[in-house]
Amino acid sequence: MGMVPTTTNEAEAVALGLRAGLQTRSAESRDFEDFWRRMRGGNLIPRRNDFNVARAARFVRDLVLMEAPAPERRSMRIRLAGERYQEIAGYNLAGRDHLEHFDQDYREGAMTTGWLMFNHPCGLWQITPMHTAKGYGQYIEVTGFPLGAGEDGIPLLLCHVRLTGELLHARESRFSLDTATDFHFIDLGAGVPDWE
Repeated sequence: MGMVPTTTNEAEAVALGLRAGLQTRSAESRDFEDFWRRMRGGNLIPRRNDFNVARAARFVRDLVLMEAPAPERRSMRIRLAGERYQEIAGYNLAGRDHLEHFDQDYREGAMTTGWLMFNHPCGLWQITPMHTAKGYGQYIEVTGFPLGAGEDGIPLLLCHVRLTGELLHARESRFSLDTATDFHFIDLGAGVPDWE
């Protein structure tokens, strides 16, 4: 989830090498949103204890659970990362700061987006270039939603990461993420942030 707000139209997407239609939400993304909406009951944001890994079994290989940033906490520590995401990274991501996988130029945008997702409750959908240490990369589809704070007082972001199969040449030999090529907030009932 690192992004500067962008929207790539169909012609720009093709010029970037994306196949036409990649900037359309997948069925998996919509299913994950349905799962999250059921979890929250009548609340705008589900409580942390409303999230049960067993109920998320069909998504668990592709989940990333991270701390939402705050002015006093300028990080996005990963609490849980699904097997598939860790296999691509090539190492255990739990406990690491999600922001370390971005170039410095993208970190502030990622923090602002994570902060907005919790403080102006909204979801997020994006297509992001991901690079691997093996010299290749691919575009990933990220769908994320906020979870309320638990006993530690730290709100979380629950994200589903789907590999699109759209390969690209990695610019570096390390696991890293670029800014999103397509990015949209999802209205959860409080509107979407006006952030450009």
